[in-house]
Amino acid sequence: MTYTQLIKAYQETGNQHFLDRTRTQKEENTMINFNTSVEETRLINAITKRTVQVGVCADLLALEMDITATHKNGNPLRLAELLAADEFNFWHDINGIQNNINRKTGKLENCFVPRFSAPSRSKRDKANFQLAIEHRAKQQLSA
Repeated sequence: MTYTQLIKAYQETGNQHFLDRTRTQKEENTMINFNTSVEETRLINAITKRTVQVGVCADLLALEMDITATHKNGNPLRLAELLAADEFNFWHDINGIQNNINRKTGKLENCFVPRFSAPSRSKRDKANFQLAIEHRAKQQLSA
């Protein structure tokens, strides 16, 4: 059954639970991207080793996978800056990632945003933002 067919079935039945269940099934079928460059892998390894030095992290593989999944699935991180961060901000991001990642999708939940997230604006978003600013400026000049 395609997603379009599922939406049509939902509209026919009006059953919100049906739609929620099918979305969950669709999310479960997505693959998490763990493909990183050599430099990204080196930085992620260094970040996990830093947690061991303090003696807090018990499962290095799980932490490494959490950081990689976060970085490659919708919330790119500034890995070098995270590695060099002070203790408070470093632990904020590490604990936040571990506590808020959805391990089925690789995405962060509960509105958590790491402090060392990369800027999220795409070129298209920046262009649209610039057009909106120019449009507003023209409106203010003509008023």
